[in-house]
Amino acid sequence: MEILSRYPMLTGKATDNKVIAVKRSAWEKVTKEFNSIDGHLIERTTDQLKKLWENKKNEYKKKLVQTKEKIRGTGGGPYSIETINEDPHLELLMDTVDIELQSAKDCDRINEEVMMKPVLDTSVRIIEVGEGDILLDEDETTNQLEYEIVKKTTAEVAEFQAITQSRKRKAEKSTLEKSRGALVQNAMNERKRMMDIEHQWKKEEHNLRMLMLQAKLEAYKAKRMHYEKK
Repeated sequence: MEILSRYPMLTGKATDNKVIAVKRSAWEKVTKEFNSIDGHLIERTTDQLKKLWENKKNEYKKKLVQTKEKIRGTGGGPYSIETINEDPHLELLMDTVDIELQSAKDCDRINEEVMMKPVLDTSVRIIEVGEGDILLDEDETTNQLEYEIVKKTTAEVAEFQAITQSRKRKAEKSTLEKSRGALVQNAMNERKRMMDIEHQWKKEEHNLRMLMLQAKLEAYKAKRMHYEKK
C-alpha cells in the first residue's frame, strides 16, 4: 500500500487510451518496486498485485457499508462492529470512497438489498443477501455508468444542436419574411406617394386651366361690351 500511495493515478476511473498507458506503466513500476523489497521469497506478477489491490479495496468498502448499516440500524446510538487495523496508506488511497445506504433500516430487518451509487471517483455496486458477503463489481458498474453518461451526453448534445438549428432556421426565415415584407411595404408607400404627387399635379393643372378660361371669358365680355357701345 505504501508503494501504491505514490501512484494515485491508479485509483482514477478514466479509461481513455492515454490514461490506460499511464496506468500500465505505473503498475509495472509498482511491481518492480514491490519485488525489489528485501525479504520477499516469491516475486509477484502485476496481475497478482492488481488482485491484491482489488481485495483490499473491497474489504475496505465492505467495512464502510457494515459501519453505516450499524449506525442506521441503531438510529445513531451505540453500536459494535468488528474493526480491522487499516494500513494508513490504504486509507490515504481510499479517502474519497463513501458508500451511502438508499434507505434507513434496522440491520435485523435487512434481507436483500441492491444498490448502486456513484461517489466522486469510485462507483460501486453493492449486493447484500441476508448476512452474507457483499459482492462488489466496480469495473462493470463504472464502465456501464461511463457508457450511460457518454450516451446521455451525446443525446443531449444532438438534441441541443437540433433545437439550435431549428431556431436558427426559424430566425432566418422570420428575418427574410420581415425583409420581404418591408420591401413590399416600401414599394407600396412609394407608389402611393407618386400617385399623390400625380393627383396634386392634375389638380393644379385643372385649376390653372379654369383660371385661363375665366380670363378668356372676362376678355370676351369686355370686348363685347366695347362693340355694343359703338
